[in-house]
Amino acid sequence: MEPPFVFGKIAIKEEFTNREEDTAFLIQNFEALNTVILIAPRRWGKSSLVRHATKKLTRKNKKFKVVTLDLFNIKSESEFYSRLAVEIIKAHTTKLEDMLKKSGQFFKNIMPKLNFSPMPDSDFSLSLDWDEAQKHKSEILDMAEHMSIQSGVKTLICIDEFQNISHFEDPLAFQKELRAHWQQHQNVSYCLYGSRENMMREVFSDKKMPFYKFGQIINLQKIKVEKWIPFITQRFDDTKKNISEENANYIVQLADNHPYYVQQLAQLAWMMTDVNCLNSNIESALDNLLNQSHPFYLREMENISRTQSNFLQLLINDETEYTTQRIIKKYSLRSTSNVVKVRKALEEKDVIRFENKKVLFVDPMLKLWLKRVYFSKNYKR
Repeated sequence: MEPPFVFGKIAIKEEFTNREEDTAFLIQNFEALNTVILIAPRRWGKSSLVRHATKKLTRKNKKFKVVTLDLFNIKSESEFYSRLAVEIIKAHTTKLEDMLKKSGQFFKNIMPKLNFSPMPDSDFSLSLDWDEAQKHKSEILDMAEHMSIQSGVKTLICIDEFQNISHFEDPLAFQKELRAHWQQHQNVSYCLYGSRENMMREVFSDKKMPFYKFGQIINLQKIKVEKWIPFITQRFDDTKKNISEENANYIVQLADNHPYYVQQLAQLAWMMTDVNCLNSNIESALDNLLNQSHPFYLREMENISRTQSNFLQLLINDETEYTTQRIIKKYSLRSTSNVVKVRKALEEKDVIRFENKKVLFVDPMLKLWLKRVYFSKNYKR
């Protein structure tokens, strides 16, 4: 029997979990051609949410074309421009002849090389002479706007892992180039999101950055417990297994409402359940998950300094007065100024995050692993 929970990939159809208000709000902004910046920690389901919202948008409004670009493996400007051009052409055309025609219409000064597979319905690639393309970047940056005008449609460009532009050779100049063109577009809107929350905030919230106040910033919130419980119980029920609301709630609490880990822990508990999911099944599932994660977390701790490790121990002990002399002495943090440096370093490493002035773990399973394994009295380092 197929497991009823999904993690590590896009959630679709019944696998998608209760974000009705977020979906409606995104669609409203897309239809108004507002640029949206979606910010949340990694593995919170941003990609699934955008996919879900754009599917509903295009079913509702046939005059919207959606371009999706993932910058995960794109390391340079030249790769960015090539992939963007390909995805725009694909979104606006369906046939090979149309692709060739569109390319000829909108590349006036650039001579791209288009490579097609002989197999039907196959993908195609586009390569550019970078020296030539650098002189005429506007042809690519304005392509979606020109195609939209010609076709009488609107285009939504969704870019995942947008913070990766910070790794390009001259990221500031690149961002200035993008904004200079994108802010002029009247028929194209943008949805920009990524998995490095602190880097995304730097790009869009720093007054010195080109993309400051570029669009509507949406801080994605956790899925509420009251949404998770019926989802988990229903998914168990759909596969002829049972879980009580109390135990469904226990899964959510252990995973701290984190979408990826709620689904992963629920799936492991489901696999260990014959008919009725017991508390012991959930504990076994958690042990399994922490054991799977053990080598990864050990490597992560190897990149953590002693004072940073002490600060993490402070957090799992639920200490809140980080800068008092008692706490500084107890956890060997040296000084108040050093505590500030340690917090900043851990945030930059994407280990902790700030929410309503509280310090939280980006990865709730890391917190449980530290508490139950790494900082336990029985663990030998």
